Amino acid sequence: MRGALLTLAVLLCSGCLPSYSYETTPLEPPARSSAEQCYRDGRVALGRGSAHWSYQYRSGDYLVTESWGAAGLAVRVGGRRVTAGRAVAMVGDAELAAAYRAELARTRSDRRWYPRWRNLSLGMALGGLALAVGGLVLALDDPEDDRIQPLAFTGAGVAVLSILPTLGAWRTYQGAVRHDRYQTLFSDTGLAPRLADAARAHNQRVAARCGASVSADLPVSLGAAGLLRP
Repeated sequence: MRGALLTLAVLLCSGCLPSYSYETTPLEPPARSSAEQCYRDGRVALGRGSAHWSYQYRSGDYLVTESWGAAGLAVRVGGRRVTAGRAVAMVGDAELAAAYRAELARTRSDRRWYPRWRNLSLGMALGGLALAVGGLVLALDDPEDDRIQPLAFTGAGVAVLSILPTLGAWRTYQGAVRHDRYQTLFSDTGLAPRLADAARAHNQRVAARCGASVSADLPVSLGAAGLLRP
């Protein structure tokens, strides 16, 4: 029973996909004209975002936690944060978009299968534990009850079989994390300068569309500037 509870604790706590934190965006003064507001509504800005995730696993009678973190570019359009995948498609660099799509394609299957494996594993572990507890309750009430042994063996069998989807979840976890990170933050440091160039060109097109009096720029936070350095 103790081992089953520890296994269940691992399944409940392990393998969360990343959580994200972002730099605070400074407030801008009010727009001085409708053309400037038009430009701001379509302008791309780059900031720094951070992903944090952890994984827990059983080692003997202990739970071991490993934690990781990674930084990437957070993209805002008109002051609203958008995913990296959407931003890359928006800025108009076809080769950059193709390269980023290829990177996402390598881990798309892991991102799709990881929650399925994890949910199946968790469901089987819970089911096995429920059967085992049911057998224990019957044994306490009537040790001669004929249902005790079938419940105990079935519960143990289901718990053992839950190892199979657990292995599936373990094999796909890191790929699922990478896919989530790359979809949310622009996380390819080698391509970051090219994203900045494409975003700058996009902002120039927005400025031209909104009015000749608007001066195009590319807001880049201090944290994001560090990620753009070669």
